[in-house]
Amino acid sequence: MQSNKKAALVRVDKEFTSLEIELNNIQCSIQNLIRVAQLKESVLIIGEYKKDSKRIENTIRERNLVISKDLNVLGEEIVILTKIVKLSIKKDQDRIAPEVAELNKSIQTEISFVSIIILIILVLLSINIPKSIISSIHKFQ
Repeated sequence: MQSNKKAALVRVDKEFTSLEIELNNIQCSIQNLIRVAQLKESVLIIGEYKKDSKRIENTIRERNLVISKDLNVLGEEIVILTKIVKLSIKKDQDRIAPEVAELNKSIQTEISFVSIIILIILVLLSINIPKSIISSIHKFQ
């Protein structure tokens, strides 16, 4: 029983039913009480094994039902919602991208303008400060 296939479970059930019948037939021909007890125990263990294999079959059936009815449906919904979100984000990006590009261009222009003004001010200060210092020195002399 190494697969989820129904054929494997049916085969296991047939094999153990056949073995159980064989052991019951053998039990009728055995005279030794110890061996009879061992055969009875074997038949009980086989019954337990068959019962547990049925439980496994039911568990597999339930699992497959959950997969087909719940998980597969949810998986499809997740794919659809993910596509919707991706498309929504793409639309927003397509709408915002030109605005961001224009804003970046505007910011670059403003930074260049402010930088030029600062350079002009620095040049004027670098000329006026030494003149002012020289003028002050001449007044003290």
